[in-house]
Amino acid sequence: MKKKAVILVYGGGGHNEQMKRLYNGISQNANNRNELNYISICNSDVKNPVTNDVYYLKVPLFKKNFNELYRLPLSVISSIFLAIKLVRKYEINLIISTGPLVGVIFSFILKLAQKKVIYIETWSRFYTKSSSGKLAYLFSDYFYIQNKSLKSIYPKGIYVSRL
Repeated sequence: MKKKAVILVYGGGGHNEQMKRLYNGISQNANNRNELNYISICNSDVKNPVTNDVYYLKVPLFKKNFNELYRLPLSVISSIFLAIKLVRKYEINLIISTGPLVGVIFSFILKLAQKKVIYIETWSRFYTKSSSGKLAYLFSDYFYIQNKSLKSIYPKGIYVSRL
């Protein structure tokens, strides 16, 4: 019997900090800590992952170097193989992502496998959409926003305040 798992997908910096806060809140209140396995999927630049069970994906960071566009297909392929591996190993109940692109790619792949996806738009956005948020908004089962001002640009977004 496969062990149940929740996948946490995030990048470095503020994305990592938001996921740490969310995970701490979940793990403190969870009655099923021993029944669920929390798995981190993150960019290769994340230094302090949220969980002990971690898989790294090398996804281009376009804001730092737009010349890395050629690596995007390789990132998608490696995400597909990792998703297949995890679906075979675990009963995945949910994917939670705080972005950036690594979260969108991996969440979309598992959405195609009919898994539930929660996307949390970054807390640093007040008046504009993030690139990741624009994409994740199209397919997420639940799309959470952390600033009320985003409600006008994400009408189906669910305001939850800040992590």
